[in-house]
Amino acid sequence: MKKNRVLAILGDRDVVGNGVPVQFFSGRRKIPKGLGEIIIKKRLPVVFGYMVLDPSRKKRYLGVIEPVRFFTESAEEFNACIVRKFEEFIRLYPDQWICFHPEWLEGVHA
Repeated sequence: MKKNRVLAILGDRDVVGNGVPVQFFSGRRKIPKGLGEIIIKKRLPVVFGYMVLDPSRKKRYLGVIEPVRFFTESAEEFNACIVRKFEEFIRLYPDQWICFHPEWLEGVHA
């Protein structure tokens, strides 16, 4: 970040165990803690994107990159947005989001 370079983060689950509980689909899950605070404090631009196997089979992969967004209110604003984005992407391609970790099973609440 100090050199004005791109930093890519995949943060759909809390692997450390000290994450922030959020509403995720029909249950509560934890997402990684701290990213929202850094984005707000440093006023960093955020670009959401994803890559999936191309459902049309025209290419091997389909990559989507959304326009730059800025978050100015709070880490909670960012966390809510990132969860909505995950839900949106997963709804579009549910067969390509597979996680076998117990914290993502329905009925398990954070």
